[in-house]
Amino acid sequence: MGGELFGIGFGELLFLAILALVVFGPKRIPEIGRTVGRFLRQVREATAGMDREVQQLLHNETVEGSGEPLAGLPPSPLQFLSQSDQAGRPPEDGPSPPTAG
Repeated sequence: MGGELFGIGFGELLFLAILALVVFGPKRIPEIGRTVGRFLRQVREATAGMDREVQQLLHNETVEGSGEPLAGLPPSPLQFLSQSDQAGRPPEDGPSPPTAG
């Protein structure tokens, strides 16, 4: 599999390049490349923006000013661990430890 790009070998890649040249012509290829590049950049920026929003939402687990957890979000794993450490046992909604017979 060495020398393949996305499962396409060099011969197939060369064939696709020649086919694109024949279909679109040498003057349109750079224009099409720029258009595809712009589209991919916009998609990358949009996904990065959504990624930032999700990370911000996960870091701000409480509604501003109320101290209440956001509806629909599970509690933080750190909160679960701190509750377990404080009480010496898991929280009520967590699994109970096995009891010795």
